[in-house]
Amino acid sequence: MHFVRERRDKAPVCERLGITHFVDDHLDVLAYLTSVQHRHLFLGGRDEPPGSDVPEWATVTHDWAELAAILARNA
Repeated sequence: MHFVRERRDKAPVCERLGITHFVDDHLDVLAYLTSVQHRHLFLGGRDEPPGSDVPEWATVTHDWAELAAILARNA
């Protein structure tokens, strides 16, 4: 477990550890993680759509079951 002060501080931790997959419910966090190949924007069952501003590099996932299915396909 790693704790950081700022959201952007997650990026160097991911790069140092060679993280390949990252799940977060904040698009701004995922934007910092340019070294992470698979970035998942987790909506956590919220009914509202993520908006049209989701970049191509982010995979929108609505719940844990959907995320698990995506990860299983990519394994």
